[in-house]
Amino acid sequence: MSAVRLEAHDQIHIAGSHTLEPFAQYVSQEFSKGTTFPSPIYKSVGSEAAIDMLIKGDDVMRIDIALLSKNIDHSDLGQTKVEEVNDIIQMPVGLDGIVLANSREGAKLRLTRKDLFFALAAEVPLRGKLEKNPYKTWNQIRPDLPKQKILVYGPPVSSGTRQVFVEKVIGEQSRTMPEYLDYCGKYLKIRRDGAYVAIIDHDETLLDEVMNNKDAIGIISYGLYMQNRDAVRYATVDGFAPTYENIESGKYPISRKLFMYVHGSNIPQVKGIRTYIELFLSEEMIGDNGQLSDLGLIPLSSAERLKNRIEWLKQTSQL
Repeated sequence: MSAVRLEAHDQIHIAGSHTLEPFAQYVSQEFSKGTTFPSPIYKSVGSEAAIDMLIKGDDVMRIDIALLSKNIDHSDLGQTKVEEVNDIIQMPVGLDGIVLANSREGAKLRLTRKDLFFALAAEVPLRGKLEKNPYKTWNQIRPDLPKQKILVYGPPVSSGTRQVFVEKVIGEQSRTMPEYLDYCGKYLKIRRDGAYVAIIDHDETLLDEVMNNKDAIGIISYGLYMQNRDAVRYATVDGFAPTYENIESGKYPISRKLFMYVHGSNIPQVKGIRTYIELFLSEEMIGDNGQLSDLGLIPLSSAERLKNRIEWLKQTSQL
């Protein structure tokens, strides 16, 4: 474990998804009120960059906690040493839905994942083979959809939200299409001809674009939608609205878990980190009536929360 241990330090360094930033900042405020430890520092860099900072960063760049809108998988680990991988503790903290939002002046959209696939995939099956996506308007995909330009604003490649969206929409839909051959279920390419516009400064800029263009659709988190629901409306997907109940039950098809990751061997080295993590994982924060629910976090089931806390205690009891 010595290969991953940091020098002892007094301030918790956190990086992660834009989606989890409001939750992290709120817990940090409560942590600072209730303890004498310095307030944690949060860097909103996106899930991919946060993973790199957690498992690959040097002593200057490495963080103590990563808050991610996707789980860490084998493709994220690269050449990471086995002992470093085994040292990482994963803790699911809640649920989220990826919402397709548009201006309240725009059309009420009832989309399917198949519609979204044909709107956004770089190549689509036509005449028995793959061709560059030709669709310019929604009604070209399905006649009962509006005759409006396909224009979707969403997160960049570095975003966990984008990765989950692409896997659950583009990847899963390609599984049903034999034209993709060896890439069935694995096709993950988004078109790059202007129909999809990646917004680096995700939240505020994206919302501005959507609210100022009635034809635009934005890919946002459930929490961000709830904070701005007076200004934007949601599209249903496969007949399900992105409501609390549908995301919690898994009926809404573009739902996902949110995660916290930490190096176990760093816990003794970082003052206050155990207190911060246990506050974040507490019923007060992420329970059925937890304070983070007001910011848009959807709780895991009580059974899963209990299981996760037991696992946390088991993995850290000797640290």
